[in-house]
Amino acid sequence: MENRSSQPAGLFGGRTPVNPTGIAVTERLDPSLVGLLIVDQDCHVLLSSGLAIHHDWGTCHQLKGLVESTLLGKTVTALIRSMRVYTGLVEHMGQICIGLLIVDASHEMEAMRRATASDKRAETLKRIGKALTMHQTLVPLSVAAVHAISSAIETSAVLLWIQTTEDGPLELAASVGASRAGITTLSAIDPKNGVTCAAELVAMRRRPLILNDLNENPLTQALEAQFCY
Repeated sequence: MENRSSQPAGLFGGRTPVNPTGIAVTERLDPSLVGLLIVDQDCHVLLSSGLAIHHDWGTCHQLKGLVESTLLGKTVTALIRSMRVYTGLVEHMGQICIGLLIVDASHEMEAMRRATASDKRAETLKRIGKALTMHQTLVPLSVAAVHAISSAIETSAVLLWIQTTEDGPLELAASVGASRAGITTLSAIDPKNGVTCAAELVAMRRRPLILNDLNENPLTQALEAQFCY
């Protein structure tokens, strides 16, 4: 949000730059959650406290833009390195400087991440639904589905198995991003005969399996981690 007044705003409201001695409230807050940074008009750090101490502001490319906008009379806020930053003018050592109130934004980042994940799920379901309406036979439908999933969530590989008989194995109906060796090895899976791969575990449990890294998990490092292009 921009302050449209021709006179720059102080960091904590009003039109008069605030002297840091009047900002002692930040010292009474959790230093892991709140901090204060004061820089001059050339972005040189003059004072830092709390959360601001633990970051190298000299390498922060966004700092210059925040300083310039604040000097133009704008009240600026930005999200930087999982921190929410609010800027304004302060008086420090007899000169007008730029003050940055730093607040931990980990909860905000998590909310944004969840919102993005929700949007991706919705888009994936939309694309799969469209694929289902465009194809009536199993093979074209399966091919369209794996491509829709891969495109929507940008996966390295997608494989889709189907069960054509009640007691038979699940057969690989379509895939994208998997090597020929992977397709051949996983052409059919049957969790009733034991779990030999992640897909059989998912089929047996009927629940998603979410892993951070296929190469580091013993269940997937020898097989699934090797067949993605």
